[in-house]
Amino acid sequence: MWIIRKNEVNGTFVKIRSKTNPHLFISTKNEKGEWIDEDVSAIEGNITGIYFKSYTSSETKKEIEVVNIKIQDWDDLFILQSAWTFALRNIVNCILGCWEELGRIRIGVYGKQNGDKIFPAIAFKNNWERTNWLLDIEQQKEMTTAITNTKTGEVLSYDYSDLNEFFKRKLIELNARLTGGQAEEDDLDTFLAEAGEPKAEEPKAEEPKKVSVAETIKSRTSEIVDELPF
Repeated sequence: MWIIRKNEVNGTFVKIRSKTNPHLFISTKNEKGEWIDEDVSAIEGNITGIYFKSYTSSETKKEIEVVNIKIQDWDDLFILQSAWTFALRNIVNCILGCWEELGRIRIGVYGKQNGDKIFPAIAFKNNWERTNWLLDIEQQKEMTTAITNTKTGEVLSYDYSDLNEFFKRKLIELNARLTGGQAEEDDLDTFLAEAGEPKAEEPKAEEPKKVSVAETIKSRTSEIVDELPF
């Protein structure tokens, strides 16, 4: 399994809010024990590993896989945590596009309007330069299945299972390269359970140590962004 070692579980968890005003955020507890969200324009650092966790949604009763990307910035550990969403696939696509050249990365999330809808857009740089995706739009479409109305042929939604599985296999390969293929002891289950059951899109952040956000990008609208969802 690809998980965090016991002495690393005090990292700051960073989440992606995909609906209405998309952005990155972290959650910390105040003195009353209440969760307080703090918007983060971007995070920076070096990816040190990737691991996966699953839970059963209380609403849909379906198993949800959560991807966790460990990002180290000097003494600070950030864990970008998300279920498989459009925003996460874009981030993963950018990361995998770097591969051997993967260095210090910067990830930002913000909203981009298309007609009357707002979609999450990704600002991503590797070693301060914009990178190419591993898969372009057409290649991603080939791994995506449209779910249509059998009578009208209208597209109701899309099945991204094959695309998600492709990205997962590539992330496992990347993790093996970053960690030397060493398996890590699973010490995270109890720690994660303390925060209660997470939600599919916005899992409740596990209680982190004192927050110290890596260099924050003040203007999330100034970055070049990727294409909108297909």
